[in-house]
Amino acid sequence: MSKATFGLAAAAAAAIFMGATGSAQAGPVLDRVKARGEVRCGTSTGTTGGAFHSIDSAGQRRGFLIDMCRAIAAALFNDPAKGIIQGMQFVQSFTAVKTGEVDVVTWTHTYTSSRDGNLGYEFPVVYYYSGQSFMVPKATNITRLEQLSGAAICVVSGSNIAAVIEDAFKQRNLTFRPVSFENTDSMVAAYRAGRCDAISTEPPVLAGYRSTFRDPAEHVILDVLISREPLAPMIAEGDFEWLNVLRWVFWATILAEEHGITQANVEQMRRTSTEPEVRRLLGVEGDIAQKMGLSPDWAVNIIRTVGNYGEIYDRHFGPTTPANLPRGLNRLWSQGGLLFVPPYR
Repeated sequence: MSKATFGLAAAAAAAIFMGATGSAQAGPVLDRVKARGEVRCGTSTGTTGGAFHSIDSAGQRRGFLIDMCRAIAAALFNDPAKGIIQGMQFVQSFTAVKTGEVDVVTWTHTYTSSRDGNLGYEFPVVYYYSGQSFMVPKATNITRLEQLSGAAICVVSGSNIAAVIEDAFKQRNLTFRPVSFENTDSMVAAYRAGRCDAISTEPPVLAGYRSTFRDPAEHVILDVLISREPLAPMIAEGDFEWLNVLRWVFWATILAEEHGITQANVEQMRRTSTEPEVRRLLGVEGDIAQKMGLSPDWAVNIIRTVGNYGEIYDRHFGPTTPANLPRGLNRLWSQGGLLFVPPYR
């Protein structure tokens, strides 16, 4: 789980590990990943991440952010299974990507000025636009932010959830009491046990928490956002080749949706399309991919094994899922959303 800047306890933790690890480790991460034969993605250890990340009954990790890691592996190795998920605590993820324990963090980390400008991280691209909201028991009849004044609100230590709430509440002359937990599982368990009046994070994550409850209909996600949260993969700064690859892996899924390229038709499109951008993207002509250190069929491998952005979104957030969240800002630019990709030429 992520929020605007470190804040509160996370600020102290950040200072400690920044001092311990020094400046960001520049270097050829892409070469290291290729030599290893797998890409290591840091994400939550929790089981209650819902549509973003969860662990199913068979112990398999599922979710939108897991598919982002699988897409990187598909692009590099034509094998999504070579995206290795390493679970860790929220604060640990910042250290892990600095030291090279993981190659990228695919989590709900918010792209912020301090993380990008002062703390030595890069955010290649925004893969989900969201904001912070609240979930409360339906029996409380709470529908407005003002009704949460004085409430005990569950948060994760090391995230900046409490700081975002504090900003929003100060603006409205409201108060609250944060109740902190080490990880999401213990936080959600405490909320369900009635140890706090509300829980706060992005609506897709709240919907995921709620879907695990025995009585999901008894909990309400408020129709209010108190922040803007552009969620992005996170890497250590200084390796622009790696940054560029990650950026285009994600952008390829958007371009595919824009051109109507799906898991079912990608091979046919590669054989028959006469559209120049499609032919370049699918490796029929041009050498853009090779200059980025990728094989000509890198995008085909992503789309064939993981899907385009719309397919990935529907798999985890769509109308047949427990989350059932409209795409909203995460629609294509041509449909009124914010997903916009530079020309592939």
